[in-house]
Amino acid sequence: MDISYDSKLVVTCSADKNVKIWGLDFGDCHRSIFAHDESIMQVAFEKESHYFWTVSKDKMVKYWDGDRVCDILICSRSISVAGFVN
Repeated sequence: MDISYDSKLVVTCSADKNVKIWGLDFGDCHRSIFAHDESIMQVAFEKESHYFWTVSKDKMVKYWDGDRVCDILICSRSISVAGFVN
């Protein structure tokens, strides 16, 4: 889970392969996205934006636009979740 720099959005991830974007104003779920083929291990916002990263057991790193709710970049090399920090 991570909170955007302006405290307007929360992004969560889970073992069910989904990412959810929540609004902090009313606590509603803006979007639920089937984001990866395996469990998502971590999610983090970029500083001072609504862009965020997800890391999964499918060895994929994805970069997302939290406002348009679409993926921007997909990296498919071997990765280590331990090295993914905000």
